Amino acid sequence: MLMPAADAQWSDAPKRINAPLAMIASLDLRPPRAWKALGWSVVVDPFTAQAATVQVVQTAYRRFIAEGTTGIDAQSARRIHGTLAELAGLEPMYAIKDRITERR
Repeated sequence: MLMPAADAQWSDAPKRINAPLAMIASLDLRPPRAWKALGWSVVVDPFTAQAATVQVVQTAYRRFIAEGTTGIDAQSARRIHGTLAELAGLEPMYAIKDRITERR
């Protein structure tokens, strides 16, 4: 896993290292074909998803303040939350919670 700092490093590393390469960078630095042409196997992008999430949250909250709605209906919000729990692998934690939580 490399974090190239200069343009020359982006193109030189795949030529000098005979192994699959991964790097940390914003996907939008280059189009997909350019990453492949440079010889990079995997782009790990922790930046874009975080930036997009912040942008969407801010937009939803601003809309709620201005219009009284986020634009996401409750049913969709529950579905999306379920998808998030699934992607994050939270089901086993929910199962534990369900087993140990007292119910009336």
